[in-house]
Amino acid sequence: MKVFTKFPPKHKPRANILTESELTQLLEAPFKTKEKEIIKLRDRAVFEMLFSTGLKISELTNLKCSQINLNSESFDVLNKKHIKRIIPFSHQTRYYLKQYLEKRTDTHDSLFISHDRAQNSRPHTPASITPRSIQRNLEHYRKISGLKNKITPSVLRHSFAANLIKHGVDIKTVSTVLGHSNISVTKLYDYNN
Repeated sequence: MKVFTKFPPKHKPRANILTESELTQLLEAPFKTKEKEIIKLRDRAVFEMLFSTGLKISELTNLKCSQINLNSESFDVLNKKHIKRIIPFSHQTRYYLKQYLEKRTDTHDSLFISHDRAQNSRPHTPASITPRSIQRNLEHYRKISGLKNKITPSVLRHSFAANLIKHGVDIKTVSTVLGHSNISVTKLYDYNN
């Protein structure tokens, strides 16, 4: 009886990514609603931040205003192993973050807070926006923008990584920016291979 020591390579599925057109439609969707201006600005800033940084949803919802440096267009974040990564963000993200923060009247340190109707029934302290709220908002704006495929925070993260690779950023750098400990995970975003 022969024992096999090698297993056949597994087929790894490609990550879902948005086209530039789909991304534009999604980013513009908050301003096609009748929501309060602060909610439109918050949601646009959230989507810009997710796409321009590749953050995980948990990293985004834990961000504090005190971590953000609008002048250098960057912030730092700690991963699970408490290793600090400095994350740059785009000029467009800076624009919407600044607009959103200028509209806020609270002193809460969470970068993104809830401004919804349910907030009115809670104590006067604003609450950080939850990952589930962001997921619901993405689904809401996906429908408004007429996009067919499901959009999650992970889809924006995947789109960010694929966009970097498409524009010539090497896979090792993309892996570092995403906080991956194993480069093979990052290779899922490389559609050239």
